[in-house]
Amino acid sequence: YTFGKIAHAREAARAGLAAQVALADEAAGDLALDAARAYWGVKVARELGYMLDDGIERIEQALAKLEEDDGEGLSIQDKRRVDVLLAEARVQRADASLGEQQALAGLRALTGERDADVDDVPLDVVTVTLPNAVAADGRPQAVAAKQGAIAFDELAEMEEAKYWPDVVIVATGVIAAAQGADDPPSVFANDPFNRQGVGAVLAMQWVIEPWTQHAKVARARGEAKKAHAQSELAQVGARFDADNALAEAQAAQTKVTAAAAGEQAGKEWLVSVLQGEAVGVVESRDLVDAYLAWFQMRARWAQAVMQYNVAVVRLGRAGGEFHAGGHRP
Repeated sequence: YTFGKIAHAREAARAGLAAQVALADEAAGDLALDAARAYWGVKVARELGYMLDDGIERIEQALAKLEEDDGEGLSIQDKRRVDVLLAEARVQRADASLGEQQALAGLRALTGERDADVDDVPLDVVTVTLPNAVAADGRPQAVAAKQGAIAFDELAEMEEAKYWPDVVIVATGVIAAAQGADDPPSVFANDPFNRQGVGAVLAMQWVIEPWTQHAKVARARGEAKKAHAQSELAQVGARFDADNALAEAQAAQTKVTAAAAGEQAGKEWLVSVLQGEAVGVVESRDLVDAYLAWFQMRARWAQAVMQYNVAVVRLGRAGGEFHAGGHRP
């Protein structure tokens, strides 16, 4: 009998194990978020690359037409304006290529596959209904901190129990009988063949150090209070992260809607300019302005889609959706 030392040690070990499992789940959530950023990063870079490839081709066609129309009232400023637009598109295309390669490298590092790649499904927002609030109680980081505080409480109780001794009772019994074995001539002689007997031993271990033990208990209580403060801080951090993730998703959703409307307007503007350019009724300035507006709004839409899709994963992470031991399709 240990006055609770063994029981408190077991409970502390169970809580410590639960904390480590929760930390593994937190790492799984971090990995899921990193993978989402890499995945959608590749998607966005390729979407912008396709857009810029198409734009560069159209600008080159427009520039060739301007050169054919040399001498028909077009100024050198008009041609240089289109040259600058073409250069800007090529610079952005190089940036898109770099972003694609960096995101793809990150994706392959996370998956451990040298040839890992994303699917060919066009970039779009994920179909998810955003909640009004996110419960952060299941966030693994907060769960780990809470279990850690429980473990420190149990360790403090174990130190408290060390004021008292460890007591053990050992009981023994023996019956032995062997045919053909003679009894010894004296009752005091050892007879391992024919004998009966019982015995009991009471043992106690007690280190009597009240002042030293008091200091150890005080230290354990202090560590437990610190662990509880950290647990409360982890809860606040989990709530803060959940609220931020929800706000980011809501803002990105609004940006996606606005950017989609702007991209559609820019596309219609560009189509009308291209139609007018085909019959020679627009100026180069109109062509440059229309392309720049379309490029800008298309890029804003793609970035907003990525922010929204990643924020959705952050919401799942904040609610404790991801686990290290399971497989999520």
